[in-house]
Amino acid sequence: MVSGVGQSDTSVLNAFDRALVAAGISQCNLVPVSSILPKSAKEVKPRRIEPGQVTFVVLGKADGKRGDIVSTGVAIGYTDGGENDLIVEFDQNGGTTDVRRRLSILLDEMANAREVTVKRTKEEVCELKITRTYGAAVAAVVLLL
Repeated sequence: MVSGVGQSDTSVLNAFDRALVAAGISQCNLVPVSSILPKSAKEVKPRRIEPGQVTFVVLGKADGKRGDIVSTGVAIGYTDGGENDLIVEFDQNGGTTDVRRRLSILLDEMANAREVTVKRTKEEVCELKITRTYGAAVAAVVLLL
């Protein structure tokens, strides 16, 4: 799980790029995937990913303009049995308190739909008060296969 924030006076895209740099995944070709953690997944410490490598992510992204507060987050819900561990993302204008609450609600609903119970969670959230023209916040679960 990684997160980062970035700002730019040029464009939202450049702010997003700076957020990816801060998160350590700007050198990757990011491919968004949906919300199931592969059963064989293991948490590892951040490591170097080759430039240009196709990298699967569940990505939360929030962006805005000067004066806005933006926040985003991702969470993993570890379920009973580990067969259906879940990943969610949520972003908004505003602070991280509501992001944390919403991540929990999203995980619970997904678990209910699968008739499993979330036993524990892990989350990564970030917030940015934008002081330049544009700003972006990202949080991601990076899946290295």
